[in-house]
Order: sequence, then structure tokens, then C-alpha cells
Amino acid sequence: TIYGADVWLASRHRKDVDSIGYRYMGPEFFERGEELVANEYLPDGAKIGDKALGADSLVMDMLTRLFKSDDLELMRSYLKFLKYSGDKPTSYCVLWSTMRGVGKGWFTDLAKALIGRRHVGVATADSLAEKFNLHTINVRLLIAHEFKASSRANKDLALNYLKTYVGDSTIPVRAMNRNVYSAEVSAGLIITVNDKTEMPSDGLGDRRQWYIEGGAGLRERGVELWEPEDAKWEQVWKAIGDEETMAEVAKWVEGGADIDFKSWKPPMTEQRMEDLIEGMSSVVQIAHEVLQDMREVGVVVMTSKAIRQLMIQKMEGQEVYVVGKAFGKALREAGWWSDKVYERTTEDRSTPWFTRPVTLREISGSEVPSRIRRDSALIAGKF
Repeated sequence: TIYGADVWLASRHRKDVDSIGYRYMGPEFFERGEELVANEYLPDGAKIGDKALGADSLVMDMLTRLFKSDDLELMRSYLKFLKYSGDKPTSYCVLWSTMRGVGKGWFTDLAKALIGRRHVGVATADSLAEKFNLHTINVRLLIAHEFKASSRANKDLALNYLKTYVGDSTIPVRAMNRNVYSAEVSAGLIITVNDKTEMPSDGLGDRRQWYIEGGAGLRERGVELWEPEDAKWEQVWKAIGDEETMAEVAKWVEGGADIDFKSWKPPMTEQRMEDLIEGMSSVVQIAHEVLQDMREVGVVVMTSKAIRQLMIQKMEGQEVYVVGKAFGKALREAGWWSDKVYERTTEDRSTPWFTRPVTLREISGSEVPSRIRRDSALIAGKF
């Protein structure tokens, strides 16, 4: 098989091109720098209908059982970006639920039908840890199902791959019987898990993940999950294969909130902050709790030694077995702020840590020691 041959055969023009590329819903040929590129995109997915999905639709009933209202609008916005922007999102969704059978699989199948099945890749944590990755290339959406790896090594490999996949504009492609080459990546990402800890956060400094609890709409509406034998399950699955219904879904997605078609990221709400914290290590969680306490009492700056002592106090005397650069990384992930301008300016020669970003206009390096002493007295009176 010749790479790109199907694209050439499907073309009505069959121009001489410099390379093969991918632009979801893009033109048959596009320019990349000085190159003329043949687009591997082939039409697929739901076409926009004349009317949007109605409130009385069984599909809408299912969506509002799976998602609470604000989460549904957030996901609608994300799907709108993926379907109609052609650009790369800056964040990705972790769809989780400790309760099985709420419809996570049904929703991801709905997303496949909306975007187009040929433009949606499917993976698991273990498959992302493998050497070959062609199944994740030239897609608009990648869905990682039940993100639970068979080993810690595979989990680390999969997470590292996803960081590159989401963060970089190009990625090395490894396929059987083919030399390694680079491909552009503009895919969105939805990961389904049965527990948030299966997909840990990279920390508050890396806010690309956002969490949605599957089945939360049941509580919001005050209704029960359909019984497994209920005929509605078969009906909502069949609806995904119905062209008219999916045209209504596409129209409903298009009618979502206005979005920036060059970038997409969710708002940092209080709930999202809590979700990110839950996915962190226990050390980062405790460091964040100390940070919140310090902000509440008006503390501006502390030494790492003082932060560690308060963390040990919160952990009821247990030692914090993280030192050096690893401890500094944990503090940054928890939201503490430091800067080279202020390093080693305190009297005991330790790095000062701020409860929020500050500038030299607010506090100079020479003022840091006296501010630490003042804030230490404040802490002593409260803790």
C-alpha cells in the first residue's frame, strides 16, 4: 500500500503535491509554508440539519441524565470547537464516574458519529504505551477508554505520550514497515475513567485537564438511572445511527455558546479547582490546603521550612518525605509561587514562597526577610 494513495485516487484533480497532510473539514489541497499539501480528510460525520435537538428528544433526555446543565453546555462548546473550528484545543476532558452504566460509552459513540468515525481514534492506556502510534494520527478526536493501565510503567508511558500529543503541534509517527516521520496533531481528547485518581493531574500549573462527572445530571434532575432492561437504552443507541437525529445533534452543537475558534479552554471554576486537587498526589493536596489557609489569614510569603512544618501539622505529625527540587515542584503544583528574582534573599538563605504571584513593584528582595518575620508572627497567632 502506498501512503496517501487513497487520497490521490479519491481526488478529482490529482495534482502534483509536495506532501500529504490532514485538515479536518479542510480544502482538498492546502499550503504549508512553501509546500502544496494534499489533505487526507475525507467527508464523514453528521451534517447540520434544519432544526436542533429538542428538549423533548430522547437523546436530549439521555444527555441531561449524563451531564448536569453547566457541564452539558461546556461539553457542547467543546464539541462545537472540534466540529467547526479546524484548530487545536488547548484542553481535554476527563469524563469520569464511579458508577458504571451511566452512559459514558454511549456518549463517546455519539461524539464519533458527530465528528465522523473515520476521524475519531480510539485507544486505551496500554495501547498508548506501545511503540506504534499511527492509530492516533490524522484524527480530529482521540478517545481513550477506561484509562487504567496494566502496569505503572505503561501508565507513565501513556501519560507522557498524551502530554506530547496535547501540548505539541507535531508528533513523531511510528508505524510498521515505515520510516519514522512527523505529523501535525490538531485532535481533541476525551478520556473516560471510573475514578479520577486513574488520570492524575499534572498540577495546578498545568490546567489542560478538566473533569466532568458522568451521571451528575441524574442528581440534578432528581431522576433514576434507567434499568438495564429498559427499552430506552436500545432506542438511544439506535438514535446514534439515525441520520436525521444526528443532523439535529449537529445543529444543536452549532448553536452552543460563542467560542474562540483559535483556542479552547474551560473556565477555572471552584469545582474544577477541586477536581484538579483530587487528582493530585497527597503531598500536593496538603500543600494546597496550607496555601488556602495562608491566603485566608493574609500571609504573603513563607519559607519552605515553615510550609513543611504546617504540612506536617496537617498530616498529624507524619513526615513529608519529599525534599529538594521535588518538594519545590510539589509546591508549584499546589499553587505556591516563586521567582529567581527572590531566590536566597531571606536571612536563613532558603527560597521564599509566595501565596500568589508578586512583582518587584509590590515587594523588593530586601523587604522579603522582614515580611517573612511579620507573616510568621501572624501564623504563630493563628496556627
